[in-house]
Amino acid sequence: MGNIGMQSPTLRNCIFIGNAATGWGMGMDEVMETGARIQTLRLCFNIREGINPLDIKLHSRMIGQPPMKEGPVADVTVDIDSLASEYRKAMGWDPATGHPKEDTVARLGLKELVKSYG
Repeated sequence: MGNIGMQSPTLRNCIFIGNAATGWGMGMDEVMETGARIQTLRLCFNIREGINPLDIKLHSRMIGQPPMKEGPVADVTVDIDSLASEYRKAMGWDPATGHPKEDTVARLGLKELVKSYG
């Protein structure tokens, strides 16, 4: 226990520390659902405020455009469009629009809070 500050803060360690600090007793599934709820609520807020999720882009250097000439990521380019589409699918959001699906909003218990976001 004396080395806990020296370890990498893995998600399991963060859950352990968070539970110890709050007394909640959250498990991995509950933490993942809470994260999904936060991300979906944040997305709905941004949509309500006029931010199109498809307009949010990473800087080209972060995805290797143009690719580095040397080093550990030389000639590596990330297919960010496919990656973003797969992320949206996994989150229960429409990959084409970036908007959350109604069943996702309901499953996460946000239906009453997020009556309209568009």
